[in-house]
Amino acid sequence: MAQLSPDSFSSVTVITEPVKKLSTRVARVAGIKTVFDQVNVIEKHSEHFDVNQLATTVDLNNPKNLLVVLKERLLIQLLTHPSFLTQAHQTQNITGFIDTAMPRYLAPNFKFIQQSPYLMGASAAEILIKHLSSANNDYQQNIQNIIVPSHYK
Repeated sequence: MAQLSPDSFSSVTVITEPVKKLSTRVARVAGIKTVFDQVNVIEKHSEHFDVNQLATTVDLNNPKNLLVVLKERLLIQLLTHPSFLTQAHQTQNITGFIDTAMPRYLAPNFKFIQQSPYLMGASAAEILIKHLSSANNDYQQNIQNIIVPSHYK
């Protein structure tokens, strides 16, 4: 599978839950906008996500339309939609962030951004324990950013 290239797509749509005030979503959308010139952001709550409505808005079968999904639950809903399943996708036009193997079962030839939720949780717990066990409140000033790597595979 070739890498996703900005030249390969005429349209890029980011599908996400509301971006406002969530630093990871803000950073991810900003990063995508640095790579692609035209980015349409569709913000939907998971429980109100209507894939049928999206399928009429964005041509899921057009290989020139790239869909980048920032939440696995939304990605799985897209990958199981009849518009996606009825076509044998030879060109990847859907990708996103995943925590489990489920999207790989639904689209085994596609690449996704694999996160490590266990490592993210363990890192957060370690910071919390250090903060709670700190004898003084100066620990907050010494907190460093922890970057848990993701992999596009």
